Amino acid sequence: MSASTLLAPSSLPVTVSPSPLCETTPTLSIAAAQKRSARASAVCRLLHAPHRLGLDAPLVAVGWQCWWARWTGAPLGWPEHAVLFLAVWLIYLADRLADGAALSPDAIPHASARHRFAHRHRRPLLLLLVVIGATLAALACRSLNVGEFRAGLVLLTLETGYFISVHGRHARGPSRELSRWPWMKEAWVGVSFAFGSAFFTLCQSAQTEPWMIFFVSLFALLCFLNCALISQWETPATMRAAAGSSTLRRTCVVLLLVAVAGGFFLGQNIVLPLVLGAAGLRALDGDFAARRLTLETRRVLADVALLTPWLLLAAARWI
Repeated sequence: MSASTLLAPSSLPVTVSPSPLCETTPTLSIAAAQKRSARASAVCRLLHAPHRLGLDAPLVAVGWQCWWARWTGAPLGWPEHAVLFLAVWLIYLADRLADGAALSPDAIPHASARHRFAHRHRRPLLLLLVVIGATLAALACRSLNVGEFRAGLVLLTLETGYFISVHGRHARGPSRELSRWPWMKEAWVGVSFAFGSAFFTLCQSAQTEPWMIFFVSLFALLCFLNCALISQWETPATMRAAAGSSTLRRTCVVLLLVAVAGGFFLGQNIVLPLVLGAAGLRALDGDFAARRLTLETRRVLADVALLTPWLLLAAARWI
């Protein structure tokens, strides 16, 4: 008797036609969905790898450096790009290691993936930090002129002082937290990162135009929003201030409008990455992204939103 033949109570063979529920289409759909999920997970892991190593920040900085140089005509070469890349990588990797070292055993399971990675691999990352610092020092001494070197030392001194003040608070305990100044760290990071990316452009420009300072200031606001939004997302919902979320969302919209208006009145297409970056951050802060994306993926994509100069530079080269 075939598999599709059953014995009825009357012992007569009854042939049952296959039911649509027994078809293999759902199985194939599940398999296809699993393959798509696996591919999406592989893409996410590919995006997370440079983020955990702290490579996203120097890539953003060099991208904007190239963008500023394109519009000002500053003659930047590979030494300036390499010095900026290594300097930003050094600062961010040191910050990541300090945050990872400050984690208590009870806090490790609740920490972000990048901080757990830094805590778990602190020894090889510390060795990498030493190699980056030595390479940066050698390259800066060989490639920079006296004026750039002195200005760079001033920036490095300011960054070192702020780094010590921020991470020194962890050693003194949470009671010394500067709660009166919300987003102070994010504001400092935004300003120092933006003007650091424009450092060599401003040094080598024959005359600093006011519009350049205006757009670098807008980029500082974009960097602040990137840091503040990520901090807001990583804050538990029970501790998150609703007023803070609405303020950051309104600031994204204001930045978008000011960038568009500035580009229109000044006739500068330099605003394009600012507009795209602000729009990307606003979309990632929306309810749709919060429901569909994990916290780690949103954080990575928030940094990807600042990589728009690379996309525009590539488009300008091929179009």
